[in-house]
Amino acid sequence: MNSDSTKPVLIAVSITKIERVPIIDSNGIQLRSVYFRAQSTVQEACFDRYSGPLHPDLMSNCEKLQRHGFTVVEAPDNWKYGYFPIAGGWQSMVLQKAIERVKALPDYSMEQGEMANYDSELADRVLEATAKTFPRQINMAELKHELEPEPSDEALLIALDALHIDKFIEGPQVRSGYRNELRDMMLIRITNEGRRHLAAKSEQIAAQNSVFHGDQIINYGQVAAIGRNASGAINFYQQQWQQIENSVDLETLVTQLEQLRQELQRNATSRDDFKQLGLIAEAEEYAEKHDGGKVLEALSKTGRALFQLAEKIGAEVAAKVILKSLKIE
Repeated sequence: MNSDSTKPVLIAVSITKIERVPIIDSNGIQLRSVYFRAQSTVQEACFDRYSGPLHPDLMSNCEKLQRHGFTVVEAPDNWKYGYFPIAGGWQSMVLQKAIERVKALPDYSMEQGEMANYDSELADRVLEATAKTFPRQINMAELKHELEPEPSDEALLIALDALHIDKFIEGPQVRSGYRNELRDMMLIRITNEGRRHLAAKSEQIAAQNSVFHGDQIINYGQVAAIGRNASGAINFYQQQWQQIENSVDLETLVTQLEQLRQELQRNATSRDDFKQLGLIAEAEEYAEKHDGGKVLEALSKTGRALFQLAEKIGAEVAAKVILKSLKIE
């Protein structure tokens, strides 16, 4: 949901009201109508639409959308000035896309008072989506647009509440009800704790992939050890840092690592990208604490591509430290 012409205009479609109309169809069923609401950060893309009497088959999908909460669709190309040869113009196309989208989603029913359960996998995907936009905040419609399959409002709010309790995300909250339940978080941003959590999780996955039962082969960045009682040299990175510390200004390193992180996050899409972002953030934190050995240890888990990116953006001090961490001088 960005006014930038290079990005699609996102529209959140929901149903505010379903009501009966005084019309009976040929099967003796009383018809109903729907009030749609379409919201966007682009003011011209916002609208409300009354459907008029709807066929029962179409009404079932509208009821599903009402249970789901809201769904996010992209406005059609040239929505503002294009010609749309259907009744209702581009707004009707948006509503049709919303109905088709919700048809394909898993159904969710509250008829028996069932509540959505906490979904840890959904929470992880939410956290990755917020890391992708950091340091910019992300709104609920942008967040839903990033998640596949698109979660219901209730499932998403439960995941957001858990992430907020863990201090992995931050943002203004709207709570209501006797249980003070989360109703909206409006604008969301990942915290430092959340970024560290993502980095630690990625490291845990990498560690699990590098450990074999029986005789173990354990790889900690540049330090490798083999055998049942294997362990790395604790002071290895500190020794490496001592070789370059007199030629590295840590304040400059902090600034250039921040520049490097911002450059990487512009195009971050994969789990590996998010791992890289977490490691850079970790290196930044240790550089601020003047712990050069820990800086090298964090950067040793990145890779040559990060060194090449540092060279590309002119971050010479960061490139030098990355080279040292990778032992490719």
